[in-house]
Amino acid sequence: MINFLRFIAIVGYFILGLPLFSLAGPTDTSEGNTASGDNRHPPITNEFGMVFVYIPPGEFMMGSPVDESGRQPNEHQHKVVLSQGFYIMTTEVTQKQWAAVMEDNPSAFSDCGPDCPVENVAWTEVNRFIERLNNQGELKNGKSAEIQPPDDPKNRTGNTEQDPPGHFGYRLPTEAQWEYACRASSRGWFFFGGDIWDLNEYAWYKNNADGQPHPVAQKKANAFGLYDIHGNVWEWVRDHAGPYPTKTSIDPSGPAKGSYGVARGGSWFYPALEARSANRLYLPPDIGNYNVGFRLVLTLNR
Repeated sequence: MINFLRFIAIVGYFILGLPLFSLAGPTDTSEGNTASGDNRHPPITNEFGMVFVYIPPGEFMMGSPVDESGRQPNEHQHKVVLSQGFYIMTTEVTQKQWAAVMEDNPSAFSDCGPDCPVENVAWTEVNRFIERLNNQGELKNGKSAEIQPPDDPKNRTGNTEQDPPGHFGYRLPTEAQWEYACRASSRGWFFFGGDIWDLNEYAWYKNNADGQPHPVAQKKANAFGLYDIHGNVWEWVRDHAGPYPTKTSIDPSGPAKGSYGVARGGSWFYPALEARSANRLYLPPDIGNYNVGFRLVLTLNR
């Protein structure tokens, strides 16, 4: 009987992308993470149809506990404090949005459609996209006060006429910002908890993607309103690859330089546990991959 169950587990992993030993992870989805919503900061949309939602400041446990299924040695769990709120895209950048800025489409799955995530883009190419976007982008809606974080002294005045408009900019999220936004106050393998069978409702991955990426925002969002943060395509982050700190870290940005970049979130090609909130993928920054895309953070620079 034991050998039969082991056989079923192995078949489940290689065919369905399910874990070898456990089908249910931790059910505690909130302890140790703090964040609070802020209705003063409505979503922001730019001229390319990129929608950004506000993520409030807070703290969380980044990485994974030693007993998490699929855990890698580079996921050392540690406390992170994010002292500033930030705006992040609700989806990955799409092929249509990339083409509107760069006038080309590098995607290996260009026949997937304009609303599919752009992929096959190297980290260095993404930064060229960001540079061009910063030179031509405009916001469709939102006053400057609407995207100032609530802990900004200017936002406390309530006098927007005395608060001069800032310069809107774009960049990749830091790795800490990405995981904090992904978890949305959760602690389990995924933002929705630990029941791996529910992943079908939230992500495109090996078990359900039929061998290709899919249009964004077709699955359920997390508590912050982010779609496809698990699965569909891996997402580049701003940091270079490196070990996590062993102590509490405040507003970390990773190593200043390195030979590899970091992507997060899993993809349509990979099994379920690769989409875990804590999972990290190291890749050469100058090579594109048909599994890898990105989403952006909107910033206000004075």
